[in-house]
Amino acid sequence: MKAEPNPVWEELAALINSRPEEERKRYFEEIRRFKHDLQNALGMISTAEKLMEREGRSNPELKVDWELLGVIKEGAAEAFALLAEIAQFSEAIKT
Repeated sequence: MKAEPNPVWEELAALINSRPEEERKRYFEEIRRFKHDLQNALGMISTAEKLMEREGRSNPELKVDWELLGVIKEGAAEAFALLAEIAQFSEAIKT
């Protein structure tokens, strides 16, 4: 998923790129770790949502709050879009 350019992220990347190489690497690695950890947590939420939906559709006797499941799905999609922004930002940092 490609994120829309965000001037604030571009400015922040430019500030980081103006720092010495070791600092740039440290910032890049911390941003990469943060994105990775957030992506893992979001992946678990998304997987749980998909499993609940699959079980609800295959078992009509199972009580599923479809509205709540939709909210979870929409929130996960928005969070994945934010992750794409973070990825684009981190790619602008020169290491």
